[in-house]
Amino acid sequence: MKIGILGGSFNPIHLGHLIIGEYTREEFDLDIILFVVGYAPPHKASHTLLSPEKRMEMTGIAIESNPHFELCDIEFEENQSSYTVDVLKSLQKKYPEDTILYLIIGSDSLLEIKTWRNWRELWSWAKIVVIPRKGFSIADAPLDKEQEIFVSGCPQIEISSSDIRMRIIDKRSIRYLVPTEVQKYISDQKLYV
Repeated sequence: MKIGILGGSFNPIHLGHLIIGEYTREEFDLDIILFVVGYAPPHKASHTLLSPEKRMEMTGIAIESNPHFELCDIEFEENQSSYTVDVLKSLQKKYPEDTILYLIIGSDSLLEIKTWRNWRELWSWAKIVVIPRKGFSIADAPLDKEQEIFVSGCPQIEISSSDIRMRIIDKRSIRYLVPTEVQKYISDQKLYV
C-alpha cells in the first residue's frame, strides 16, 4: 500500500489542498491520501486559528466525496500537535509492514526543513514529495546528497488560507476558493468574522 500524507492546519481547507492531494495521488500512484489536521501548530498565530475540532470537521466535509481521501486524527489522540517525524513513525506502525508513506510538503517547507525536529529521520520513514511554490526554489534546499526528494508536477495553485480569512473579514466572496460545502459551513458557523 502507498499512502500520501498531507498535513496542515487547514484553517480553512481550500481547493488548492484538494488539488494537491488528487494530483499527487495520481502522479505517484498512491492508494490513499491522509489529511492530517494539526491539533495546535506552534508556528500558527493562535488568534486566527479555529479550534482543532472545527478544522477537523471542515476538512472532513471537504474530502468526503473522494473515496481516496481519508481524515486522520492522529494528533487528536494526545490533544497536542506532534512533530512530523513522530506522526510518520506512528502511521508506519498503524499500517501493514509493506506500506510506503509519501510525505507531501511544499517547497517553502523544504527550505525550512532543517528547523524541523529530527529532520534527517524523515527519510527513514517516508519518501518526500515536494510541491513547487512560487518564490521558493527547490534548488536552494539545504539537503545532503543522499536525501532524495520527488518533485511533483502539480500545477502551482495560488490560494492561501490567510487570504481566504481576510476575504471573509472584508465581506468578499470565497466562492471557487473552497468547496461549496465548506463555504456553507463557514457561513452557517459564522467563522472568521
